[in-house]
Amino acid sequence: MGRIYKDEKDDWIAVCLKYLLFVFNFLFWMGGGVVMGVGIWTLVDKGDYLSLLASSTFAVSAYILILAGGLVMVTGFLGCCAVIREQRSCLSTYFSCLLLIFFIELVAGVLAYVYYQKLSEELKQHLSKTMTQNYAQLGKESITLSVDRLQQDFKCCGSNNSSDWTHSVYIKSQEAESRLVPDSCCKTITHLCGKRDHPSNIYKVEGGCITKLEQFLADHLLIIGAVGIGVACLQVTTSSANLLRYDDVHIGETKAKGSSHMNGEGIRVRWKDDPRVRTDSDRHPEIVWGLEQRGSPQGHVCSEPFRACRMPFCFSPDRASAAPHLDAIGVRQWGNLPKRLLGKLAAKAGLVQGMPQI
Repeated sequence: MGRIYKDEKDDWIAVCLKYLLFVFNFLFWMGGGVVMGVGIWTLVDKGDYLSLLASSTFAVSAYILILAGGLVMVTGFLGCCAVIREQRSCLSTYFSCLLLIFFIELVAGVLAYVYYQKLSEELKQHLSKTMTQNYAQLGKESITLSVDRLQQDFKCCGSNNSSDWTHSVYIKSQEAESRLVPDSCCKTITHLCGKRDHPSNIYKVEGGCITKLEQFLADHLLIIGAVGIGVACLQVTTSSANLLRYDDVHIGETKAKGSSHMNGEGIRVRWKDDPRVRTDSDRHPEIVWGLEQRGSPQGHVCSEPFRACRMPFCFSPDRASAAPHLDAIGVRQWGNLPKRLLGKLAAKAGLVQGMPQI
């Protein structure tokens, strides 16, 4: 009675773990969508400013998140399938993908954090030079558009202040048509509005565009880093739960109550000279019957239900020799596995040559 209660309790725990793991993987799949969305949002929202940055680390972090997000969604789906089907091969592939994604997201998070530390210094060294030397120059159209959008979006003028434009190659050229600042500095853009640099006409922001852009990029980098490292931590939790389930399937498949081995090809007999069979025979002598030494064709194997196959089984070349054990393990009908499978399994086990007698 105590053993039956223990088996029922183990089955209940296994079922709860299975559904809990399914929920974990579904949330993991949704997390992949969030990661991908953050990466895409970051690139779209700040894409025009990439040409103003000396380093490509910021963009690389976002691209890594997009890649990792896609892999997370695929892996989350694979994890759900692995839980439902309870296949070790599927779980092994799942673990490999989790490990790969973990490192990818960790790299994205670390890159974002490292770049965050260098952001202020890079902007101060690079942005002013870019705006004064490359604005409105031949072949630098992307920079010109980025600077114009930067000044309009953040309502700023110049890298530190509007006076920075006095050193601009563009402002000193005839193409400027006597402008003091680009027209994009104006609160209301009209042709040649940059000729007048009065505060009522142009943006006068303390700290200039550097301060605004630095805050903008810092916010995005913190999101990238938090999402990357956060999802990586979620993966550790999910992997731990999956490992428990993997171990559960592993126990059911390889030990099989100490009498058989279940894998993708079917059931394989473990003989008495197998150390694991000897160990399990000592622990559970009531469920290990008829195991013969390797090479004997007269043995038979019966077992109680275990998690890998969910049903009791018994195959033998002689029904009569196995009959005393059938009621004990709950087999109500001889040959409850298909004849073709029984024949294949028995032949693989070396019990008989050909089809067993059922």
